[in-house]
Amino acid sequence: LVKGNHDILKERWYSSAGIQLWDKDMVLRDVRFCHENCAFGDNYYLFCGHIHPGVVVSGIGKQSLRFPCFYLTENHCILPAYSRFSGMATIEPSATDSVYAIVDNSLIRLQ
Repeated sequence: LVKGNHDILKERWYSSAGIQLWDKDMVLRDVRFCHENCAFGDNYYLFCGHIHPGVVVSGIGKQSLRFPCFYLTENHCILPAYSRFSGMATIEPSATDSVYAIVDNSLIRLQ
């Protein structure tokens, strides 16, 4: 686990749960994992969090629903929050991006 601002439990809890912690980035071959510093453009495929992406799905009328999502581009993936208390930042994906919404504990590809 790359620790983020919401990971506030004592380190011994993670250790007893068998979870290895990284305070900053973790690099595994050509993939980099980080929490807050989602700086794109290095030589790694980047997985990051912190901004908690969400996507808006609009209906025929003026109704809309907002869902947390996995937001994937050519060089990075931004992970959703795993808590209902964290909020969401609405994304506007480009045509080449992929978006997977989390709906009723299922993943639905929207794009």
